[in-house]
Amino acid sequence: MVAGVTYSFGAGGVDVLLIKTDSLGNTVPLGVNDKESKVLPQTLALHQNYPNPFNPVSTIRYDLPSGSDVSLVVYDILGREVSKLVDGYLEPGYHHVVWDGRTTAGKEVPSGIYIARLTTPEYSKSIKMVLLK
Repeated sequence: MVAGVTYSFGAGGVDVLLIKTDSLGNTVPLGVNDKESKVLPQTLALHQNYPNPFNPVSTIRYDLPSGSDVSLVVYDILGREVSKLVDGYLEPGYHHVVWDGRTTAGKEVPSGIYIARLTTPEYSKSIKMVLLK
């Protein structure tokens, strides 16, 4: 495997997608030549965080096929809001955010199970994350 290259395995063989990281830390797909590709995600998706379990940070990836208002919030197992990671309009594309196991106010949270919920006007999905210290 090569760093900076995403491999996807399908029934038709191996697809290779070259990616780079922009100045905001978002992954940006590149075409097979030197020009940036205009490839956008086909579906809205929230991916499982990695690593999981994690300590001290975890990355949460999500895909937006079109520009949208987006909210990505972490909740504790009792449903209380812990940290608001994203809240506002985002352009279409492949996005990710890193959660450092802290509240919005900057306090460290204890080990436990947390829920990350991505919400747009058309979509809502949650994933379970485990913080182990």
